[in-house]
Amino acid sequence: MLSGLLIAGSLWGVGEVTGVNDRILADRDCSDFTTHAEAQRLLEADRSDPHRLDLDGDGEACEGLP
Repeated sequence: MLSGLLIAGSLWGVGEVTGVNDRILADRDCSDFTTHAEAQRLLEADRSDPHRLDLDGDGEACEGLP
C-alpha cells in the first residue's frame, strides 16, 4: 500500500509547489492565457477538458485568443 501512495504522490506532484502537474491541476480559464497555443497545450494535456477551454467541443482551446 505504501508503494502505491509513493507512486501516486510522484505522479500527482505531491509536495511540489510549482511543478507541471500543479499547472495542469489548477483551474484555468481562457483569460489566464495570452495565446491560443498556450491554451491548446493545456487542452491537449487532458482532452477531457476539465478547465472548459473548448466550450464548443471542436478540439480548439480558447479560439478568441491570438
